[in-house]
Amino acid sequence: MSVPIASARPGGLDPSTIVAPPLQLVSPIDDRLHQLTEMLAVAGPDAVVSHASAAHLYGFGGLIPWRAESSYPRCDRYRVRKVRAQRSLELGDDDTTELLGVRVTTVARMLVDLSGRCSEWVLLELVARAVAKEQVTREQLASCCERLRQAPGRRRSVVRALLDRRAPGTPAISALALRTQAAARVAGLPPFAADHAVATRRGVARVALAYPESQIAVVGDPATLRVDPDALLQLDAVRSAGWRLVAVRWAMTDTDIVAAIGNALTRRA
Repeated sequence: MSVPIASARPGGLDPSTIVAPPLQLVSPIDDRLHQLTEMLAVAGPDAVVSHASAAHLYGFGGLIPWRAESSYPRCDRYRVRKVRAQRSLELGDDDTTELLGVRVTTVARMLVDLSGRCSEWVLLELVARAVAKEQVTREQLASCCERLRQAPGRRRSVVRALLDRRAPGTPAISALALRTQAAARVAGLPPFAADHAVATRRGVARVALAYPESQIAVVGDPATLRVDPDALLQLDAVRSAGWRLVAVRWAMTDTDIVAAIGNALTRRA
């Protein structure tokens, strides 16, 4: 089993290898719902919660900053203080649903709508979490992407590239690992050995990102892992084999990630 910051196994997304903070809203849901309900009352019956607001309702507030946003198909514009209104002529039944008593875009539509705003790593993580929670499938996301036209803030090419990266048979390295690799490369740190085999008393554990000569493994923060107990035992086995574990998590900035790795590389054993 690979130490879970990434999965080197084929077959697309693997929920058991996701490393991320627990799925939760960053503010009380009642406060958000109250604001969104008032927003929709002003916007009219054909408006829906969308974009960042939809992401928070679905439980992805740890990845997307809060913003009160809605979409509506009319040509006239309404103005509500601190609310961003998006006009969309493509808001059919396939793109909307009801959640917590309010109309909201589907998860697939939310992902496509956010494709021009999120970094590649955040969008990958959003998809991974949504698939893990069985809120969307790869097929639903692909269908939504192809059904919608290009629009401001919507980058279908980004969604297509993401789907290609997560195609069946491709290495399913996690978004957090990809982000860590990119941050380390930009900072000039040595390249990682990917999917490295570590001999432990429990057998062989595969470390997704490693510096074998220094016996350093970069892993998701064990406090935030949402994986099976055996994966956590693998982490303990790697540590017992004399390796140092550098824990990274989504809440860290790229600078924090690079600093943690750099400190481990320069610290004496």
